[in-house]
This record gives sequence, C-alpha cells and structure tokens, in this order.
Amino acid sequence: MAMSNGNSYRLCSEPMPPATEVVIVDVCFLQRFNMLGKEPCALMMAEVISLHGSSYETDISELSVVDYCEEVIAECDFVDHGITDEQVLLWYSNLPTNQQQYLRKLFKDGADLKLLFRAKHVSGKAMLLSCDWRLLRACEKHGVSHACFKMAMLSFHRDQCESILDNKEFGTDAMRVIGGKDPFFHFDNTRRCHHCDQNGKCPARVF
Repeated sequence: MAMSNGNSYRLCSEPMPPATEVVIVDVCFLQRFNMLGKEPCALMMAEVISLHGSSYETDISELSVVDYCEEVIAECDFVDHGITDEQVLLWYSNLPTNQQQYLRKLFKDGADLKLLFRAKHVSGKAMLLSCDWRLLRACEKHGVSHACFKMAMLSFHRDQCESILDNKEFGTDAMRVIGGKDPFFHFDNTRRCHHCDQNGKCPARVF
C-alpha cells in the first residue's frame, strides 16, 4: 500500500509478501512509533506491521492503556493473543529444569511469557515484534522469528525501495542520532543486539 500526505513515493513494483501469517506485537514495540512523531506514527504503524504478516495479535489489556496514535492502533485491528495463565503454567511445568530456570531468571513480566508461548504455538508461521531484550533473547533461544523496531523499520525501508529511512519527512532521522540511548530505536546503539542476534547477522546491527 502506498503512503502519501500529498506527495508520492516510489514503491517497489513487486512489494515483499508477508513472510509470516501471524504478527505478535509487544506494546513496547508500538511505543517507538511515537518517538518518530505523531504524523509519521499515523503514516507508518499499520504499514510496518502488515509487512510482517496478515493478522495482528497483542496483549489487549496492555494495549488498552496506550494513549498515543489511538486511531492508527484501532485501524490495525489487533486481537488478543488469548493465552491464559493456566496454559503458560502447564507448558512451563513440562519444560526441562534448566529451561525453567532460564525463563524464571529472564522474565519479570508474565505478559511477555504469554507472548513467547503464543509465538511458539501458532499454527503456521509467526513473527514476534518487541523492544524488550529479555523477550527477544528468549525468541532467539527458542527459534521464534523476531525483530526489534530497528529491524522492522529497515525491512520496511527496503520494501519501499529505500525511501523511508532517507526521508526526514517520516521522522526517521531521529533513528540515526549518534550516541542515541535507545538500543532498539537508534541504529548507532547496538549494546542489546547480542541478545536477539547472537550470530551477528542482523542487517540492522551493522546498518
């Protein structure tokens, strides 16, 4: 889908098809759109998420407290992941002891553990979008497809024939700030990359 606010942008002749079926979105991932500015947030949020899949899930209880880009979030038509505490507890109790200990140390938020569980048990392919290093690290360890905000934006940039990250109109110049403090927003900051990219192959890591 082309985006426009009065200007036309060159799109690839054959847009990249979604690589997954279900996109599971951590609410902290959405917060980074707000860092681009209100107008870019409205222009890009649904587009970036749709690049990664055809249906969108999140923790609706956490989404309900979001107070930015509400109209755009509503357009994304998120549904709740539907995972219960009982389901996660049963799965967790059946894991080997070392895996239980690993997850216990890693997760401070039961909501994040539900997102991981859902991503692992989707019927078909799933992509988990997050900016929580613990959740991204667990995805890496458990073989769940995942991306932080930087990687998702880089994928979108390439899908749009490299027109997004090079256009200040989209607020993405903020992502190029040298010495930026957010490792999931600023390309210059790679201090968390080893958690979700242990093999050093993520394009956003060396962008």
